[in-house]
Amino acid sequence: RSVCQNQESEQDAATHQMLAAARVQRELAKSFVPTEEQIRSRIAAREKQAGDHGQVPKTQNQIDFLRRKWLRFLDAHGEAYGFDEDSGPTLELVKHFTTCCYETREYDSSLDHKGMGDSFELQLRYFLAKKVFPVVGYPGWTGLSELALNEKCESYKTEIREHWKRMKVSDDDMSSSEHGFVKQKWCDTMYFLAMDQDMMTTKDKTVALMRLALRSMVRLTCSRSGAIAKDWFDRAGLQV
Repeated sequence: RSVCQNQESEQDAATHQMLAAARVQRELAKSFVPTEEQIRSRIAAREKQAGDHGQVPKTQNQIDFLRRKWLRFLDAHGEAYGFDEDSGPTLELVKHFTTCCYETREYDSSLDHKGMGDSFELQLRYFLAKKVFPVVGYPGWTGLSELALNEKCESYKTEIREHWKRMKVSDDDMSSSEHGFVKQKWCDTMYFLAMDQDMMTTKDKTVALMRLALRSMVRLTCSRSGAIAKDWFDRAGLQV
């Protein structure tokens, strides 16, 4: 009988040790599980990260460029057009800004373009109201849901699209295939003569090869199917 009692005591002790070890492992496992407060903190950090850096870098650069252009326009012409920062931008003010982008540009164009390229209208339409106005912090433009922001932007997008279209139709330079937005195509003989001139006058072979490569790239990107067709570089505003 005493032997059985000793065996039972040993089994009970072993069982208690196993239970104690299991409790330790359970507490250790709990330490790896985030608490409710930690989860909420991670949610807030991720949402802030998505709001601040949720754009593709190339897209964000275009948004920043448009924001700077908009603020420069307000500094120069906002008072003359009656801009009130407390009430925010109006459709009429956005219309004037669209016209300004059509007529002017910050840098001189090698092709004598008087204003921004035709594709810039897409940046105005999709970035100005939806991306620039909330970042600047105009009243009524911050803290909106995606759906509410899209609905608020619709009138601005429509006004920009239709106004840009009217300016193109009324512009004599834009109503023909000879307007400034289309590159003039050189004939093959002209390219060959230019390459021969580069080889004869350039002493540095590296520079000569770079010029030949540039001529070839221009020759390829200027190729188009017809007299009034536009290639990809024209549509993207990347004219050489």
